Amino acid sequence: MLTITAIACTIGSVLFLMYALLPTFYNKYWNKNAVRILPQKKQILLSFDDGPDPRYTGKLLDLLQKHNATATFFVVAAKAMQYPQLVERMIAEGHTVALHSCEHKNPWYKNYRATQEDFAFSLALMKNSGWSIRYYRPPWGRSNLFTQSIAKQHGLQMVFWNVEARDWSEKATVSSIANQLLHKTKDGGIVCLHDSGEENGAAKDAPLKTIAALAEILPIWKQEHYEFVKPESVV
Repeated sequence: MLTITAIACTIGSVLFLMYALLPTFYNKYWNKNAVRILPQKKQILLSFDDGPDPRYTGKLLDLLQKHNATATFFVVAAKAMQYPQLVERMIAEGHTVALHSCEHKNPWYKNYRATQEDFAFSLALMKNSGWSIRYYRPPWGRSNLFTQSIAKQHGLQMVFWNVEARDWSEKATVSSIANQLLHKTKDGGIVCLHDSGEENGAAKDAPLKTIAALAEILPIWKQEHYEFVKPESVV
């Protein structure tokens, strides 16, 4: 006979499945309104999460400018307010600025009100700075039951990825990041990398390895005639 504790655990597990896990998998793999792969061959959407960060984002922008490569930056709104000059530079140099939540908190543990406030507050801050935001990537790619509907209310389209190189890991090296980018990125690749993130568990100075790996890979992608695109050109 089931105990009260066992029944409570079962109910809790079912609720968590319905509120967090199923919406995450739906949005990431089946939601037709989310961008997960590019429609054209020889295109790459290069994206960076968790910034801006004064230690790394400027160096990354220098590298992208050197190779005439455009990217999409999914910025944390609170950081964007701290370092608006980096966001302004992204825009001035032709990159897309998108939202990655207000403070990079886990959506699984936010209720409807907290989810709505996260979007509303983030977008109000960015609108007041004159930045038009059309795209959203949830932290860690995680959604809750309300993420998609609230994003849609605010006119945002979710963008996920199909290529990652675990560039945030302590085990990552410049070589491992470069090799993964080279071998995983195919036609229509949406590449997810990071220009910050230590507060979210990333290794110390991890973006420096990412930048060094990209310095090796960007010329190869260009030699292979890949076009660097932004979400607005493919959706």
